[in-house]
Amino acid sequence: MGNEELLTGVLIVDYEQKIVAINQSFCDIAGIHEPPHLLIGKNCEEYDSYLQHLGVSAEAADKVIISNGKMFERKHIPCYIGNNRGSLWVFSNITTPQNTEPSGVKGETEKAAQSYSELISKMSHELRTPLNGILGFAQLLDMDSTLSSQQREFVREILSGARHLLNLVNGMSDLARAEAGRLNVTCDVVKIDSIVEESIKLVQPLAERKKIRIVNEMNSSCYVLVDPTRIRQILFNLLENAVKYNKENGVVKIMNTYDEEKINIHVQDTGIGIPDEEFENIFKPFYRIKGTNADGTGIGLSLVKQFVQSMGGTVGVNSKIGAGSDFWFSLPIVQRARHDHLQRDDIAPYIEKVKQIGPKKILYIEDRLSNIKLMEKILAPFPELLLFSATCGKEGLDIASAEQIDLIFLDMNLPDMNGYEVLEQLKRNERTSSIPVIALSANVMPTDIEKALSKGFEGYLAKPLDLKRCFEKIQQVLTRNKKA
Repeated sequence: MGNEELLTGVLIVDYEQKIVAINQSFCDIAGIHEPPHLLIGKNCEEYDSYLQHLGVSAEAADKVIISNGKMFERKHIPCYIGNNRGSLWVFSNITTPQNTEPSGVKGETEKAAQSYSELISKMSHELRTPLNGILGFAQLLDMDSTLSSQQREFVREILSGARHLLNLVNGMSDLARAEAGRLNVTCDVVKIDSIVEESIKLVQPLAERKKIRIVNEMNSSCYVLVDPTRIRQILFNLLENAVKYNKENGVVKIMNTYDEEKINIHVQDTGIGIPDEEFENIFKPFYRIKGTNADGTGIGLSLVKQFVQSMGGTVGVNSKIGAGSDFWFSLPIVQRARHDHLQRDDIAPYIEKVKQIGPKKILYIEDRLSNIKLMEKILAPFPELLLFSATCGKEGLDIASAEQIDLIFLDMNLPDMNGYEVLEQLKRNERTSSIPVIALSANVMPTDIEKALSKGFEGYLAKPLDLKRCFEKIQQVLTRNKKA
């Protein structure tokens, strides 16, 4: 992995300020002499004298701190542990001679990053809006049992292409958030070998087309506290690259090693290799290896680095021209496994749960008729769910007041008022104040989602709609808000 010392301290605490995960490096930085595994489950207050000088508190912002004669970048990342909020603290050693950037340059850099982030957010919104219709109707078609095999093949090609485009949009959004320091992670305890097996299945079709064999040599059943979505993206990007840049009839091997409190996961290929002079650029955004014809945007490896670092890990590569490459990343192991992360891939259970809800009235306030038509088709299998629709905020408020509505889906960008204004007027009216409202929007920045939830929305669904998430939210809200 290289000889350089990457002293990265990691501390994860739950909503009660109890320690969920901690590594030896963090103990060294804080000056705690107890072994990390003995700290699991203890309250941070017991170690306040050690943590105070590091600024570990709910209000702390990211900054550079000095400890034990070294300089560390302190990152505080709010996360979810199960269904409850927690905090991930990452202390990265940045003790180098080049830590003297002038404040004026730093300010200009931050402004440029903010402008870039806003531009990507707007582009993402504009691209997501048409994708909502494409993916929504294609998902509905794929559920149609009367399709011929050829028709289903065509539908799945549409789905595949649309999802690929959505992944690119998501990748750009993630990159903008990461570069602006606003990348969100939702941590959970996962069994790493299960996630690896899933990721291999996703890449297998591409490997078969290129006659490349994927060999799983993982011998770990350990648990790590990570964002399940992010770890899947990391593995998928590394495995996809290993296939894309490989030779025909080549091999991709995924394996692991251990290093004290960390698991190191390696994705090795028998491909073209990477020249030494390109190592320093390989993880930069939009960088492509010279002399290759493989499709790609050049953001995958940049995201891998950002995702790994956001979860307290490190990433690197070893390579030899003509012999292949070995991309690796390391993550802290959770000392105490709490549960297996349950995977939820089948849509059928969600449909069955919604069918058991009983008679309900749902109002969809949306100015695009194609999206209303999509919602009609989504709810068509549930005759007991009666759908009302409105194309502007005022019309929606009138329907909500006149009918005994059980749930409102509300588009956040209406022609006459925004979603927050509609919600505010609903809350003011006694007849509508208790109706649960779910926001629908193509704006998927974490700040947008957190703002909506803090203002009183019951949920936030991103466009394009994912039917499983949609059905899951309907079931959750309508079974929790039954009328007396």
